[in-house]
Amino acid sequence: MSPTERESSSSTSSPSAGEPFVLEYSVESGRPLGTGVRKISSRLIIQSERRMAFLEKHRSQSDRAGEPIGTFRDELPESLLARVLDRAVKTVVPELPLARGGGPGSTVITLKFEQGTRKVERIFNTGDMAILAVMAGLLTELDQIGNQLSSHPVCALKASVEYKSGPTPGFLLTLTNIGRERICFADPRYLPSDDPDCWAGAKVAELPEEKPGVTSPPLKWTRVPLERPVERSAGAAPDSMVVLKPGESFSARTITWQGKRPGTRYLAIGVYSDYTGPGELDKIYRVRGATFSEGLEFE
Repeated sequence: MSPTERESSSSTSSPSAGEPFVLEYSVESGRPLGTGVRKISSRLIIQSERRMAFLEKHRSQSDRAGEPIGTFRDELPESLLARVLDRAVKTVVPELPLARGGGPGSTVITLKFEQGTRKVERIFNTGDMAILAVMAGLLTELDQIGNQLSSHPVCALKASVEYKSGPTPGFLLTLTNIGRERICFADPRYLPSDDPDCWAGAKVAELPEEKPGVTSPPLKWTRVPLERPVERSAGAAPDSMVVLKPGESFSARTITWQGKRPGTRYLAIGVYSDYTGPGELDKIYRVRGATFSEGLEFE
């Protein structure tokens, strides 16, 4: 058995389709940016007894625009639970090919399966092609469940951005609690402006002229951080927090954008990125990670 594969020896019996099960699916990559949080971190837990799926994610694996971060939860139909159990029993429980490990940038995947007295844990990464081939069906199923849960937020933050023209052009970043419980997060106006993983504002790029048959060059992004308040209110500090009830929003304007050229098309994306601090503050869920708004095209 590979050192990255652990199984309880308390039972050697085969799992039963009638017994409740718990399946945990975690994905991590990148360097640690906070307590227990890497640049890409997500955890999906399926509990068949409650017919419940719970997801916590701190960033889209592909930095997908418009994707919220935080916690999500929903019930799963019995047919889906049965399908997940069947795939888990056929892939997670049996011995796997030897984990070969991966190089820099590999994503680490952890699967934990519990049913009755049996407990199994498998750890591998995106460089273990033989294991990925065995797990492909189950991982696809779990990824689809995670995508579906994005429509059922509990404590979640979503970003949007607007362009503000005029003599001092800039952008307005809005962060909205789209969940059904209170959330908190670091006041984005006091985040550093020079840290690629801890900042808030907008990133903007000039859109090249499209030419048939010619591949456009990569976009060159310019960061436009949020403007700090001229006068801090009593007690305000760089580590001050924002608390939002369900449906509430927080908005802040960026510094003046200097790159505007007449007759040019641009693309802007709102950004909130902060992994620091505890996962909870005064019993309120603290959102940690990075979220990106839908792209905004303008001239």
